[in-house]
Amino acid sequence: MIVPFDVEQLPPLQVVGSKARELIGLGSEGFPVPPGFVLTTAFFDPLSDELERAPEWRDILAGDGERLGEAVDAAS
Repeated sequence: MIVPFDVEQLPPLQVVGSKARELIGLGSEGFPVPPGFVLTTAFFDPLSDELERAPEWRDILAGDGERLGEAVDAAS
């Protein structure tokens, strides 16, 4: 669930996202990339599942302009 920027094999885009994949690719080509890592999309799956079940999230998705601020405050 954690991929360092200095891995030898380029991870799939859907696993690390485009920015991280580009940084990893640039580092492997010899460009100066600061040390770092990326959390994979799988890392966020449990949080996403929990968030999607929350009634506050459904309020946000409903997009009621008058209540949107309240829904965002309640979800955070």
